[in-house]
Amino acid sequence: MVISNLEKLYNRYFFSPFMGLLLGSEAKEILRTAGDAIIDAKWEKRNFFYNSFINAAFGNIGFAQLILTRRCNIKCPNCNVPLSADYEMSLKEWKNIVRLLSDHVQPSIISITGGEPLLRKDDLVEIISDFTERDIPVSLNTNGLLLDETILRELRDAGLVSLAVSYDGIKPKSSSKVIENAVLAKYLGIDTTLQMTISDRNMHLAYDIRDIAFSHNLGFSPLVMQNLDGMFSSGAYDQPNEDFVRSFFSDVVNETRKFLTNNNYRNSVKYYEYIRDNYPRLWHCEKYNWLIINEDGRMMHCQEIAPSEFKLADILENPRDFVKYRQENAKDCLGCHYNCYFESENRGLGGLADLVKMDYRTRAVLGLRGMNLLSETIETKQL
Repeated sequence: MVISNLEKLYNRYFFSPFMGLLLGSEAKEILRTAGDAIIDAKWEKRNFFYNSFINAAFGNIGFAQLILTRRCNIKCPNCNVPLSADYEMSLKEWKNIVRLLSDHVQPSIISITGGEPLLRKDDLVEIISDFTERDIPVSLNTNGLLLDETILRELRDAGLVSLAVSYDGIKPKSSSKVIENAVLAKYLGIDTTLQMTISDRNMHLAYDIRDIAFSHNLGFSPLVMQNLDGMFSSGAYDQPNEDFVRSFFSDVVNETRKFLTNNNYRNSVKYYEYIRDNYPRLWHCEKYNWLIINEDGRMMHCQEIAPSEFKLADILENPRDFVKYRQENAKDCLGCHYNCYFESENRGLGGLADLVKMDYRTRAVLGLRGMNLLSETIETKQL
């Protein structure tokens, strides 16, 4: 495919006086004589046209999300993720994804989610280990029910640095187990956050869940239910009351600014201020700063837009078509409140990844749970 694309370039541009600069003598020799010869990987990296489309496809990727499986051990009404999938990639295929992401995309941080990724625990541990060896930090999203000390030690030893545990407080029977597992993860040295999605069903619990997190020195990340009929927004629950949201996030902003380095809120002041001042209006991102890989290998540039037919290897072979697809589908964006998308544009995932990669004791000393203050330093460095 790469050769055939170069042949098209040759037919159109070969006799340009700038061709030597754009493709170089190696390319011209290949096009003259080799036809379908194998291109040296070093030359391919230098190719002007290929690199321009690769940069368009992946140049700004800071956040890559892997949906390891869509299977789940529970059924949350507001979640569309466990919809049936015909195929899940094998461990060998996922390891190839790790290699391709590391060699060509180089994201600042990887988020592994599901479904429930711990349903593939052995594969999960090996995938995290592979990313760790390539110096790419990994965060894991889980409902927390399948965690135990053995699994947590395996995840920690594989290099997992951040754990986000979904906790909405609606099911009392499982709530105590989730908290127990989150506290254990924290004790074992994994930076751990309770992530609450606030809806009309549980908004009365928001302050209590925050207090539970803080009492155990866990991070707390409040999100707002949104009904987009997407992967994490089925519309089964109604959005919370607007007055409550504005009041709650106003308190969050005040507490974050007051305590700075000794509070456990895990998002920036800017994010909380945006929700406080604009809810229920949705936020529109730049759309091109992240990448999602489904359990079957298909790519998405947003978790709320249906998967494409592109796979990572296809894009690396012919990035132009994916760039065009992404530009067209971005027009369908309704907006969202997702904190990961907001934060990657507003405080820089590169700086956050540097913090995440620190060992746990160093993070504790610096107060990673006070990243809201550090984010201002990160932003200043980026100016």
